[in-house]
Amino acid sequence: MKLSAIDLAGNIAVTGIAPLSDAERHDIAAELISSNGYRCGRVLSVLPTDTPHVWRVCGMQDGAMDSLVTFEMNARKGLVARA
Repeated sequence: MKLSAIDLAGNIAVTGIAPLSDAERHDIAAELISSNGYRCGRVLSVLPTDTPHVWRVCGMQDGAMDSLVTFEMNARKGLVARA
C-alpha cells in the first residue's frame, strides 16, 4: 500500500528523515515533489540544510541529465519549492 504525501509528512514529523535509508529518502522526496505539482524523473540526492526538516533535493526533471532541478523540501509540512 502506497502512503499519501500527507501520511508521509505526518510520519516524518514524528521520526524525522535523517534515520531513513537513502532509498527511503529518495522515495519520499519523489512522492512529495510529485504531490506538489512538479515533475521528477529521478531523485539524485537528498541533503540536509541548516534548517531542521528542510532538505535540498536534486533530481532529473524528465529522466534526462540535461534537465537537472533543485528543490527545497520541508519534510515536516510536506511542502516542496524550486530552489
